Amino acid sequence: MYGNGTWDQVQRTGSKSIVVRESADLVNWSAPRLARVSPDTAGKTWAPEAYYDESLGKFVVFWASKLYSATDPNHTGTTYNQMLYATTSDFLTFSVPQVWVDKGYSTIDSTLTEHNGTYYRFTKDERSSSQSACGKFVLAEKSAKGRWSSSRTPRNAGTCSSTSTADAATSRSPPPT
Repeated sequence: MYGNGTWDQVQRTGSKSIVVRESADLVNWSAPRLARVSPDTAGKTWAPEAYYDESLGKFVVFWASKLYSATDPNHTGTTYNQMLYATTSDFLTFSVPQVWVDKGYSTIDSTLTEHNGTYYRFTKDERSSSQSACGKFVLAEKSAKGRWSSSRTPRNAGTCSSTSTADAATSRSPPPT
């Protein structure tokens, strides 16, 4: 924000870019540069991460954005955070961004790891506890071949533990394929 407004304003009119630095040895780094990844309809690019997908031979970059209608260029409408992704082989050019996670409510801060051929994705449910008993939980998903299966990581195992095929159906899957 850097003194330029409120959190709401930043979510509506923030940066559409990620900061990229490069290194051949992980000791010496290039100067930072911006690489645009979000579409014009995005309000911001939040908490980007990347992983290398060997089957694609590319990096998959993912982040949270609020997406607004193309007919709302000033981003004045009501919306929620979704997880988006794009692929790149060089961090100079990126594929067209796609929705990765859209639960119909705000989700942010996904992270992903792979173990023994299975990908595990963890995403924060941004709903408040007054909006959902599962608000502020972490959605845990796994995928061996591009379809995500979901369950919630509960604070109270008796309250919110579930496996949901509906959640899986609303998660778009980039690689793994």
